[in-house]
Amino acid sequence: MVLFGALEGPMPEEFEKIPEMAQDYSITSKVLIIAGGIIFVVAFFGCWGAVSDSSCMLFLYAVFLMALILVEAAVGVYAYVHRDTIKDSVSRDLKKWIKDYDDTAPTSNAKAIIDKVQVTFQCCGVDRPQDWIQQRGSLPKSCCKDDKASNCDIKNAYQIGCIPKGVQLVNSKVQKYLIIVGAIVGVEVLTIIFALIVRNSILNERRRSLA
Repeated sequence: MVLFGALEGPMPEEFEKIPEMAQDYSITSKVLIIAGGIIFVVAFFGCWGAVSDSSCMLFLYAVFLMALILVEAAVGVYAYVHRDTIKDSVSRDLKKWIKDYDDTAPTSNAKAIIDKVQVTFQCCGVDRPQDWIQQRGSLPKSCCKDDKASNCDIKNAYQIGCIPKGVQLVNSKVQKYLIIVGAIVGVEVLTIIFALIVRNSILNERRRSLA
């Protein structure tokens, strides 16, 4: 999990090219790294308990793992409930950048960002190309597949908006992420069962020795 988080987790590689959008997704990586570190520490109790035949350590290990699973479930539910928050935030940013877009200022921050977003994601506008028409009456060159063309019109523009395209990319990564997290939780559950079985075995052995 630490390695998965260090490799940026479910962040699409297209987002990595755009720091302004990547910031929101770097949080996921930090959470994964922290969770992986906690699992590593908790594993110490399990190893210690198994090696020293300590039923107390094995019980603590099982309890910590159960608590960790509950936290992972809570984070998953929170992420699902607030899944539109990042989308809305990016949408507001894109609308602001489109509003501030200035063709006549090559050093314009809004122009640099929006051009980079549209070229990288091969998209146009926030939800659709018409967003540009409504805002400024024309499309920027970065909306077209051939950005060297003198004019960019609706016919030659990317037909998908940047928000729908971003959602597509994130969903494709999230599916893989959920499979990996599901596998990790499955292993944790099996580990809890195994730890409790070993603990009961230790307790039964002690009872027999006292009988």
